[in-house]
Amino acid sequence: MCRRNLNLMIVCALVCQIMLSACSVQKEAQTITLIKTVEKKVYPPKQWLKDCPNAEFKGALFEDAIALNLKQRAIIQRCNIDKKALRAWTESENIQ
Repeated sequence: MCRRNLNLMIVCALVCQIMLSACSVQKEAQTITLIKTVEKKVYPPKQWLKDCPNAEFKGALFEDAIALNLKQRAIIQRCNIDKKALRAWTESENIQ
């Protein structure tokens, strides 16, 4: 019986040593990368948001009306260039 207890104690001691040696094994360090997403609204430049100027009618003749028409067309064309730049800017923001 004493021999049997001794064998049992040896087995228990070996099992404890195996279990303790498993706890002492160092694991490799893990790198954790945290990514924080921040949403920020970006608005177009203020000069792009200004109203387009209006050509004033000066005169009473048909020729004056034609001149006004030409001025207004030039103003609209410049305004469209601004709006085109605004569209290009917003499209480039959506891509990124």
